[in-house]
Amino acid sequence: MFTSPMGFLVLSTEIDPFTGDRTLLIWIAYVYETGKHNWMKHVQWFEELARKAGCRYIEARSSVSQMEEYALKQGFSLNTRVYTKEVHE
Repeated sequence: MFTSPMGFLVLSTEIDPFTGDRTLLIWIAYVYETGKHNWMKHVQWFEELARKAGCRYIEARSSVSQMEEYALKQGFSLNTRVYTKEVHE
């Protein structure tokens, strides 16, 4: 977990069981001043952190559809969309 005056984030690493590739996962990212995609200004910091952790990829997951445009401009590619349905008893 990282904190700063602008917000906080939780990172983890995942290892692909088939290739062994490591991914730095931006699991939770929150900025106090929302709507400006402030964390995207720090993509180079994420890249350096990923390199030091031996990661081949950086991944971010979000339910915020507006993030897509900004992520694509920062060099991210869209891999998948996750749809979730709750199962009721």
